[in-house]
Amino acid sequence: MEHLTQKQQAAGLFYTLVSLFLLPTVLVSLFPKLAAASLNFVYYVLNFLCMGSIMLPYLRQQLARTRENLRSVLRVTAMGFAAYFLCSFLVFIGISMIFPGFSNQNDSNIAQQLSGNFWLVAVGTVLLVPFSEELMHRAMIFGTLYQKSPATAYIVSTLFFGAVHVVGYIGTAPAIYLAVSFLQYIPAGLILAWCYRKSGCIFVPMVLHAAINTIGILASR
Repeated sequence: MEHLTQKQQAAGLFYTLVSLFLLPTVLVSLFPKLAAASLNFVYYVLNFLCMGSIMLPYLRQQLARTRENLRSVLRVTAMGFAAYFLCSFLVFIGISMIFPGFSNQNDSNIAQQLSGNFWLVAVGTVLLVPFSEELMHRAMIFGTLYQKSPATAYIVSTLFFGAVHVVGYIGTAPAIYLAVSFLQYIPAGLILAWCYRKSGCIFVPMVLHAAINTIGILASR
């Protein structure tokens, strides 16, 4: 698994903090009349461009690795697909037994935006989000921490991945629902990290992440 340089780590961490805590507020201030779907798309494009620029040398190395180890990359991708959908099905069954009719707040929000502008939301969710989020969560957070402690890398990157998907809904949904929503992201966080570690290729979790989002969008139609 190729690691980011210290310069890439620092720049990536700085932009991640800006993206999470500053950029949303700035965009709302600049475009107060823009619909939520359009505003999110602008946010996704900026993340895509900025993270891609910061990680460009790393991405070139990863592309070369993919070409050299294509058979292994495909094998791990297939294993990741199977593991994710099995784990997600088991989690879904468990949640349905305890909370019949439960709806993930983030999924509901995306479904609502899809009804207004399907293609804009679909492109952002399937193409842009997996690219930038995998660079943030797997290449930067997981990859950096893995050098010091594999267990810590899995735990922190997975918790961070889950938190990013629910923190924006604090105060708008019951705490227990947010906690359950958070749990739904644990399998994805762990399996995406494992795919990156096993293949050594960031494009594997990107593809899997894109597939997960694609199925979620199709299921929302």
